[in-house]
Amino acid sequence: MRKYFLFSIIALLLCPGLGAKTRDKNIDRHEVSIGYGVLPVSEWSGSFTNAIKYPAETTPFNISNSSHYGAVSLDYNFRLNKRIGLGVGVVYAYADKEVSFSPAHIGNLTGKEYNNFLSIMPKVKLNWIEKPKFTLYSTVGLGLCIDFYNTVNLNDRGMLINKSNSVFMLAYQFSPIGIEVGKKTVFFMEAGIGNAGSIIAGVRVKF
Repeated sequence: MRKYFLFSIIALLLCPGLGAKTRDKNIDRHEVSIGYGVLPVSEWSGSFTNAIKYPAETTPFNISNSSHYGAVSLDYNFRLNKRIGLGVGVVYAYADKEVSFSPAHIGNLTGKEYNNFLSIMPKVKLNWIEKPKFTLYSTVGLGLCIDFYNTVNLNDRGMLINKSNSVFMLAYQFSPIGIEVGKKTVFFMEAGIGNAGSIIAGVRVKF
């Protein structure tokens, strides 16, 4: 009787888990996506684009012909259940700009700065509405951004001055509104703020 009682208790404890597994067995657990985002924070945040700190004696200081190329993101997401997924995202963004200033001990300098931003963020994805070919979701991510920057300057005496370094910063992405259209291979679009962009669009594969 003790054995039967013990087996009954174990069966009762396992039933909810087995039931959940049965309900979720048709879920595509893995999601891999690639996207392109416009207006990432690297385009409008001064803390990103002015990574090189010039001394006060370099004034007057001018920035011109600033160029930004958006952000490319690669994400992986593992679905714990129908609503919640955990994953990681990698984002790359690039920017450059022309600079000119006049250090007293060097002379007039003109040159160009190059910024390469690499962000790695653990992410959470929440599915609010999920239909066979339509999903409404939100994502939030928090991690680390590394700005690999380089500057090449030419002074009025024809001398080249090079400087390169890296800066570590906080990386984040909050997309309160995301839409997927499709079943196994889906097209998605997100609106939010962060390192991946303010508007992100791309393709996601589920398996």
